[in-house]
Amino acid sequence: MPMDQIMAEGGLFLGIEWTILWQKGAADVAAVSHYRISKKFI
Repeated sequence: MPMDQIMAEGGLFLGIEWTILWQKGAADVAAVSHYRISKKFI
C-alpha cells in the first residue's frame, strides 16, 4: 500500500472520529450548561 494512500485513509478516519468526538463534546457542554442554568433558577 502506498504511503499517501495510507495517509489519505487515515486522515479520512481521523476526520470522522474528530467530528463524532466534537459533536459528543458539544452535546456534553450543552447538557452541563443547561443543567447549571436550570439549577440557578430553582
